[in-house]
Amino acid sequence: MKKTMKKFDARKVQELLASLKNRFADLTEDKNYMLSTCDFTDPRDEWEYDCICEELLETEQAIDRLYDIVYSEDTIVIDDDLYYLEDDVEYDIFS
Repeated sequence: MKKTMKKFDARKVQELLASLKNRFADLTEDKNYMLSTCDFTDPRDEWEYDCICEELLETEQAIDRLYDIVYSEDTIVIDDDLYYLEDDVEYDIFS
């Protein structure tokens, strides 16, 4: 089976990573705010907290997956271009 490489602008990958890190920081701040201000007697508070925690986990997993791609031994970086094996990515995170 022939494997193909896919090319992306490394700067856009770094922008995506920065965006995900900012989102993670915002969600962490929201979570901490809720923990310090809510008494969770209202079911809506608990529901909102659970949503924040779920989104926080998904964002963390996206960051980890992006790091796995960028720092994989199969990934090649040449100047401002990043090449990775298409088989290594379950879905196209850069489209």
